Amino acid sequence: MMTRIGLALIICLAWLPSDWAMEHYTNVLQDTKGNAIGHATVHVYQTGTTTHVNIYSDNSLTAKANPFSTHNTDGTYDFYAANGVYDIVFVKPGVSF
Repeated sequence: MMTRIGLALIICLAWLPSDWAMEHYTNVLQDTKGNAIGHATVHVYQTGTTTHVNIYSDNSLTAKANPFSTHNTDGTYDFYAANGVYDIVFVKPGVSF
């Protein structure tokens, strides 16, 4: 009986919407003095590669461009992605990261 319940639970979990496995990442890009860095390009890569991953603008799987830019005035950025570990790389001419 327990085996059937366990199997049924696994099957039910497999049918859950994929957005349940999403993680929201939000942060502010700042220099060493705490000043916001706006208009920087943000790349989200598979760990250890230069392969962009699929990212989203919300938990409902609305696609978001990758790369994208930090907010122009306050340096904020955010995205949703499948739970996991990613490399986030910033690029802005004249700025070293």
